[in-house]
Amino acid sequence: NDVKVIHNADAGYSNNIDEIKSKLVEQLYRPVLWTSSVLKMKEQGVLKLIEAGPGKVLSSLTRRIDKSLSASAIIDVNSLKSTMQSILHLL
Repeated sequence: NDVKVIHNADAGYSNNIDEIKSKLVEQLYRPVLWTSSVLKMKEQGVLKLIEAGPGKVLSSLTRRIDKSLSASAIIDVNSLKSTMQSILHLL
């Protein structure tokens, strides 16, 4: 499995299905380590973070954590189209 999932509970990566399930449960009751997660993603070479769902809280927090990272929030069809276009420009 080539996809790594970062966990907000410990800012660690995993591609093991059982570990991912366990970490999702932990995220329900452990503090969210968003700053550590963002810095870990940057360390791994991530250039753009995409938030899906209502609101733009995580995108805004990401820009405050590290202004060199790009962050987008997908909240409707227009923002989805815009985000897809910006991703294509990165390729």
